[in-house]
Amino acid sequence: MSNREEFFEAEAISYLTSIPTGYISDALGKIELWFQTTVGILPLRGFEDHKVGGPVATVKFAPMRNAMAASRKMNFFSFLAALPPGSVICVEGGADTAVHGDNQTDMCKRAGAAALISEGGSRDLSGLREVGLPVWAQGPALRGGRTKWELVSFNEVINLGGVRVYPGDYIFADECGCVVVPKEHLARVYELTKQVDKIEADLVAFRNDPNKTPEDVAALYAKKSEKAKDAVGGLVKSTQS
Repeated sequence: MSNREEFFEAEAISYLTSIPTGYISDALGKIELWFQTTVGILPLRGFEDHKVGGPVATVKFAPMRNAMAASRKMNFFSFLAALPPGSVICVEGGADTAVHGDNQTDMCKRAGAAALISEGGSRDLSGLREVGLPVWAQGPALRGGRTKWELVSFNEVINLGGVRVYPGDYIFADECGCVVVPKEHLARVYELTKQVDKIEADLVAFRNDPNKTPEDVAALYAKKSEKAKDAVGGLVKSTQS
């Protein structure tokens, strides 16, 4: 990645992290990418006011084929040794069980992760708040997953709360949930989200103006829902040279 690309990436991540995830979702809709928001994954208690964003690093758990197997072929901690700083670790699998706790999360923080987002549950909530790395998950869980789930891959395509996520995609999360921006669309989504942001500011101004009518508000909503001129089934022309 060139210095120019790195500068743009940092600028885009900073901006998209600062605004509500709903604005990003609306921008994705403008290029017909409708299903980029995860389902059933929310910030754990104590992290509701956090906003995070960054490039994705993926971890996948799958149902264990042999719960009596003594050997485990993959080690979560070895994955962290090569983790690019600022990555958001996204975990597929682990539903209804605790696949991580405060010790694993502390190692993620030490490795430079920006956040941990998991389909599974989390234990050690007080410890997680002490560690301080923001965590999004299915919710608290006490049931361990060591005899139910096994780690099967790193940095491969995963399904995260109903969204297909590729390593290097970008994810943004706040109290409402998580939204995934495909890496090839970052520049366009950055541009379109600024448009949505402006419309949302106008809508707030309309709420404070007694002279505005429902028709005025409807016109703004229609503008927010307009498709981008270069949108064709989620395909857009590159805006980066």
